[in-house]
Amino acid sequence: MDLTIENVGAVKSLRATVKPGLTIFAGLNGAGKSTALRTLAQMLSGLATPPSMRSADNPRLVADGAKIGHAKLSGDGVQVTLRLGKTPECATQGPAAAPLRRADTHGLLQQCLLWLRDPLALDTAQLSTVLRTALGTQDGWPAIAARVAALLGEERVVSACGLTFEAITSHGVHGMDAIRKGLADTGSRRDGKDIYELHRLYRRFEALVTEGQWDQALKEAEAQRASAKGEWKAATKETYGTSKAVGWTGDAPALVIDSSLAELQTRLDDKAKALEQAVGRQAVSAADAERVNAAINAARNALPRLQAEYDAAALELGRLTAARDALPRPPTPPSPPMTCPHCNGAVRHHNGTLSTARPNEQAEIEAAERALQQWTQDYAEATARCNEAAAKRDAAQVSLRAAETEAAKSLITATEGSTATDVDALRKDLAEAQIALDQKRAIIAATAAHRRVEAFDSLSQGLGPDGWRREALSRDLDAFRERLRYIAEITDWEVVDITDDLAITVAGRPLALFDQFSSVRWRARVSLMAALAEVSAAAWILVDHLDICDGPKRTGLIDIARHLPDLRVVAALTVGKAACPPSKPASADDPARTVVWLEAGTAKPLQQAA
Repeated sequence: MDLTIENVGAVKSLRATVKPGLTIFAGLNGAGKSTALRTLAQMLSGLATPPSMRSADNPRLVADGAKIGHAKLSGDGVQVTLRLGKTPECATQGPAAAPLRRADTHGLLQQCLLWLRDPLALDTAQLSTVLRTALGTQDGWPAIAARVAALLGEERVVSACGLTFEAITSHGVHGMDAIRKGLADTGSRRDGKDIYELHRLYRRFEALVTEGQWDQALKEAEAQRASAKGEWKAATKETYGTSKAVGWTGDAPALVIDSSLAELQTRLDDKAKALEQAVGRQAVSAADAERVNAAINAARNALPRLQAEYDAAALELGRLTAARDALPRPPTPPSPPMTCPHCNGAVRHHNGTLSTARPNEQAEIEAAERALQQWTQDYAEATARCNEAAAKRDAAQVSLRAAETEAAKSLITATEGSTATDVDALRKDLAEAQIALDQKRAIIAATAAHRRVEAFDSLSQGLGPDGWRREALSRDLDAFRERLRYIAEITDWEVVDITDDLAITVAGRPLALFDQFSSVRWRARVSLMAALAEVSAAAWILVDHLDICDGPKRTGLIDIARHLPDLRVVAALTVGKAACPPSKPASADDPARTVVWLEAGTAKPLQQAA
């Protein structure tokens, strides 16, 4: 692939072809070798701004005297352009429209490793941020892994990331399979019981696990386990114990243990029905007798009052009947007025005689009519009151006779019914049946709580650091260790190993014991990168500070490039210092490597090197 960099940091002009094999950027201190390496890594990552910098700091990446820095990487049908300045951009053209491609994925991973002192120092949160920025997405790990796998054409990148970053292995294909297998094993160990509960547990924790929140999932599983122990204690009134909880029955008799919950419930219902019938037969002599006596007393007390009301109404009706004859009678209507033939005065013919006309005769007629109308109304009301009083009196007499009859029947029923001793015995049987049912429910609740404790305990163990993550990681670590041993064999370098606790050792000694700028530590880092590139089919390895490595040991980098023919290994080598003249790199005729000479930020032919 053709690489062009202009006005980026210490690099003013660089044009080079990066082929599979080893490409070395060589030159004096400050020639721009590391800048070229970082710029290449940034383009491979597809990021306009490295995650280690803010966008506001981008102008500092531009070379002195220039306003804008440019870089371009083209080849294999893909072109990546990088523009640095106030508005940085990184654009990709080609079959892979997304910013993350085969080369970019592992270039991004190697760039992350390059920025840090130790290859394993990057944590999950940092890598998550870098990948989300590169992909331009806020999706969770499954979506990121799926996109990466689709762009790479294979899923091994997920496992490769997991080798370097512990938690990510469990987010990938192996991780979720381990979760499902662990939960399925938990169900099989429990004889296939509570499959619904097991499925519910998986669905509850799947979201946390797929987002990488293992600690949160572990805390919730432990909290649920403690809650299940509390449920067991609430059901048994005892403190939970693993041995004690197995087959716990408390002090329940054999009847409770051998009977089902439905059988005990039926037994309780039968006892309750028998008691209800016995109490019903006995209640006549107690509560029912009291009710009947109350009805008799009420009727007897009401009769005198109702009789008095009837007598008063009858007396009033008689008085009105007698007053009817005393009402004034209206006069017979007279004839129309006539003129007397003798005196010419006004006379009327009334009852066969002639009499002088009276002016108030009409008023007397109207007064008599009003008196008769008022008496008629009063008589109707008095009749209604008398009838109502008679009806109430008769109803009270009927109620009294009915209550007396019911009292007589109740006395006969009480004589033939259950005794108090029978009712007490039935009540005792009912209480015993209720206790048996409660004991059975406690046993069932305790058994369910114990199964929940077992399930959450298994889940906690699987979610813990030594659980499913460690199992999945161990499978990948075996293959990774094999690649590390192979690289040590072909390079004649020290054997780098990774323990089950993800501690890195070099020739059996911890990596941290070696100086940061020691040749041994540098070779260990390159071995890790090469092994990671091989197991994940990476396309790029970017190596800085090649001059740290001892001269005779540098040929190991060529051996790596030869044994991984599809890999582009790019390294930066300082061949001289300001205090002494530079020495020309080894012959460029070796087909396994390409040397790019940088001098004062400009790439020159190797033949022009001092």
